[in-house]
Amino acid sequence: GFYEGETVRTREELDRRMEERRRRGREEDFCGYMDYVMSLDGGVTFIDGYDRAQDRSSFSPVHLNHVDGDQDECNCLRLLKGTQVAFFTSKDVEGGEELCFDYGKNFWRGREQEK
Repeated sequence: GFYEGETVRTREELDRRMEERRRRGREEDFCGYMDYVMSLDGGVTFIDGYDRAQDRSSFSPVHLNHVDGDQDECNCLRLLKGTQVAFFTSKDVEGGEELCFDYGKNFWRGREQEK
């Protein structure tokens, strides 16, 4: 499926959104706001999937978890085209099996201890 969220076309706009969420939300929740932001082109254009991730009534690729790409548990691939990101399984998966992909090095920069 496609990564769902709003396209954000500048880093400044993304920063403004994050600051607005920080003002509206609880401080302890702020770290999760960026967890659902996917960079499309190395840090200029983004998809902000935070609002979609809050709806857990149906699955979306915003709910995929991380596993290092060289691990057997990595079972999803992402393909980028313009402002769309599509996810596909890279092998047969069983019903109820967790779907995972490698978030990439940029996601973990500064949070290596969380990995």
